Amino acid sequence: MKSIVSILLILILFTSNVSAIRISLSPAHINLSGKTNTEICQKITLDSDKEVTFYGKDLWSLKDEKGNLALYTLSSKDISIKTTYPKKLSTEIRQFDFCINSEKEGSFYGILYYKSATGAGGIGSLVKLNISNETKSNAGLIVHLFRFSIILVTALFLLLVLNKKLKSTKQI
Repeated sequence: MKSIVSILLILILFTSNVSAIRISLSPAHINLSGKTNTEICQKITLDSDKEVTFYGKDLWSLKDEKGNLALYTLSSKDISIKTTYPKKLSTEIRQFDFCINSEKEGSFYGILYYKSATGAGGIGSLVKLNISNETKSNAGLIVHLFRFSIILVTALFLLLVLNKKLKSTKQI
């Protein structure tokens, strides 16, 4: 009887369907920089050796948590970021755009991760986002326009003075 139970256990172990899944998400580090209220996108590739449905999520922090998932506790709404990417994805779609639009300037750190619907595996990419304010980045342009206008006004003034001197020398 013990031998029959042992044989049944061995058969069960060898016939059980143990399945691992190979998943890759690239790039592993997403670095995005841009201006407030401007959409910034990065092409992402998700690959799997099995046909599986994945569910995506992004979580954020105001400081670099070095990939410790438990410390990324903010949603994109908490920090006024709008993220656009497929929340449900089959491996038939291998490439997609991950886009961000931020109302606030600053540096933000996040994780974009996908988990398989079966729970067999998941994978993520670290996100570093640097947003600058549009008005601050246009300050250099404003300074150049101001300098140009001063030069233009000075040139016009000199032309008027020279024109007046030419007219006065013609009268003599």
